[in-house]
Amino acid sequence: MNLTTGIALYAAVVSTSALTLSLRKWFLTGPVLALSVMARGKTHGRAEPDDREYIVLNVTNRGDLPTTLSTMAVFQYRTIFHRWRRKPYYAAIIPRPDLLGGVGTPSLIAPGTTWMGAVIYNDELIEMAKSGKLFVAIHSSHSERPALAKVRWMESAEEKIARLAADAERR
Repeated sequence: MNLTTGIALYAAVVSTSALTLSLRKWFLTGPVLALSVMARGKTHGRAEPDDREYIVLNVTNRGDLPTTLSTMAVFQYRTIFHRWRRKPYYAAIIPRPDLLGGVGTPSLIAPGTTWMGAVIYNDELIEMAKSGKLFVAIHSSHSERPALAKVRWMESAEEKIARLAADAERR
C-alpha cells in the first residue's frame, strides 16, 4: 500500500464517520418522545381507597426542543398491516388523562421532563389488552402521527391460579 492509498483510506473513514454523526444529530434534533406503559397500575396512599386498575402512560421528551402533548388515546388494530397503515379498528380519546393528579392535556413538555397520564380500565379495554392488540397513543404538536406504545397484559397471581385450576379440572 502506497502513501496515496493510505491517505485515501483514512479520508474515507473520516468522512463516513462525519456523515454518520451528522445523520445521528439530524434524527435526534427536535422533540423525541419515549413512551412507557404500566398495563395494570394501581394507586396506594391516597385519601380514598381505590381498587381500580389503570393504564398508565409515561412520556419522556429525550430531544432538545419542547413539544405540546395534545391528546391521549387508545387504539386497537386488527392486524400488523392495519397498525403499519395506522388504520385502527377501535379508537377512543381520553379527555381527562390526569386521573392520578398529574397535569392534563394539552401540556407543554420540556426536554428532559416526563408527563404521566392514565385511563381506568373497563371490560372492553381489558378484553382488547388480553388480545394483545391494544395500544395507547399520545398526539403531540411536533408530529402529525401519534406516538404509540403497546399495552402488554400480565396475569395477576389470582388469575393465574384460577386458570391453572381450571386447566387441571379439565384434565
